[in-house]
Amino acid sequence: MPRPLPAPFRSLSLLLPSLVACAHAASPQPSPRALDLTPAAAVAVEPELRIASVGPDGARAAPDVCPSARCGLAGRPTQVTLDARRDEALAVFERYVRAVSARSAGDVRALLDDTVASARDGAALSREAVVAQHTRLFDLMDARGFEATDVRVLSHAECRRQGRPVATGPGDWYLEWRTASFRAMPAPLAVAPPTQMIVRWRDGVGRVAALNHEFLSRRAL
Repeated sequence: MPRPLPAPFRSLSLLLPSLVACAHAASPQPSPRALDLTPAAAVAVEPELRIASVGPDGARAAPDVCPSARCGLAGRPTQVTLDARRDEALAVFERYVRAVSARSAGDVRALLDDTVASARDGAALSREAVVAQHTRLFDLMDARGFEATDVRVLSHAECRRQGRPVATGPGDWYLEWRTASFRAMPAPLAVAPPTQMIVRWRDGVGRVAALNHEFLSRRAL
């Protein structure tokens, strides 16, 4: 038969279970970590901007009233905030349209870069050669002036995303449009109208750095 413990040891044996319980409760328990299932953020690309038309009086938006249930308008006014550079590129194009409409070689010259390349392959002409090409174009313009329709404004990143074969670089903005403002001339004097443009910044100023190949390929005689 086991002998009873002395009184001091007997008290300690009664305290041990309580001490073990306190130590277990005080020890930090690892908290479960939730998995972050949020998808990685995609690289932002400026979407293209479409404008109904740009004429001598500036850009014109689509009509307020939808003429057809299939036209896709929202039916309510919408405010659109443009990227600052895209807004500047559009302003350069508006000045270009006004300069051509006014048949002003000087105003066209002021918008051109030192050399103007083909928007497709980069082959460049001097500024004066491009001004001379515009003077040929002035005689083909009808009385209403130069009007561009279905205007699209795209960043370099958006051009690459869409796989467009145009010679843009980082920071450039590309514009394309349609026009019926110029009458055709018989070959070999035919001049294709401008329908593409690349705006590039030189010393903080937006310049016309490229135009469509078909327009530039016809040299002034």
